[in-house]
Amino acid sequence: LAGKIDYIILGASQGQAGFIPKTLDEEMGCYSYNLSIVLMPMHARKMELEQELARNDVKTVVVEVSYDFLQLEAGHDAAVADERVLTRIDNWSGRFEYLTKHIRFDDWLNVYAHSFVTGIINMKTMYYNRGLNNEMNDSKGHLYRYKADITMTAEEAAAIHETKPYERNFYKDNYEVLKDILDICNEHGVQLYIVCVPVSDAYVWEYSNLDDFLQWGQELAAEKNCFFLDFNLLKTRYEDFTDKESFSDKDHMSEEGAIVFTQRYIEVVKKIEAGEDVSGMFYSSYKDMIADSPYAK
Repeated sequence: LAGKIDYIILGASQGQAGFIPKTLDEEMGCYSYNLSIVLMPMHARKMELEQELARNDVKTVVVEVSYDFLQLEAGHDAAVADERVLTRIDNWSGRFEYLTKHIRFDDWLNVYAHSFVTGIINMKTMYYNRGLNNEMNDSKGHLYRYKADITMTAEEAAAIHETKPYERNFYKDNYEVLKDILDICNEHGVQLYIVCVPVSDAYVWEYSNLDDFLQWGQELAAEKNCFFLDFNLLKTRYEDFTDKESFSDKDHMSEEGAIVFTQRYIEVVKKIEAGEDVSGMFYSSYKDMIADSPYAK
């Protein structure tokens, strides 16, 4: 697809599950790809962004962020994401450089194991489908997740309420790479959005001090001259998303949730592109939003 892509989603598992490129293409007249990967390290996001900007005429980049994405140190995940990243580097020298520079030697066998399993799955797919899925059937990076009912009882909600304080304990390297990513986007003159994909009511209910996360995002967007959109704060979130069917677990959307979220994202962005003020579509704080939570009843 190199040379065709003009709309990029860049993030980790929440972005991978939340954004549906086919819907973006149909309703925004773009040609999008969701580059997000589960547990994708920050240096890999930067590398993939640079690679795709170099070979595509990209107009828009969506940088997906989550509450803990800057707290995760590279190499903590047994190279779960790195195997997928390596397959996207289009030459052997680049793959070897990434392997030696970014993956601990102790994890090289993990990369091999992930690659072996992925290869078996793909061979099975090719056999039963008589070839790989063609472009029209490709999910373009979106990961479909089945819904799960994660609704809490009143007792469960009371037991976890505000037991997980949000803290800006970022790994310095992660934060610096994030700022590099935003600077690269600005240097290329792309439209840039920093987006937080909705998580479950149960997940939000567990956190305290999330207004500090909101303030951080707003400050970063002002510094980098872009938009910060936290879709957890949509005023329609309790109509649009439910813990009964909108999520596959506490912090990832199900396919049902992703369909609604992608539509809401499109509505908001179209208003922004038309020069409209969208602030009225969002709660001004997590404190106000949580007060309307079904777990607060």
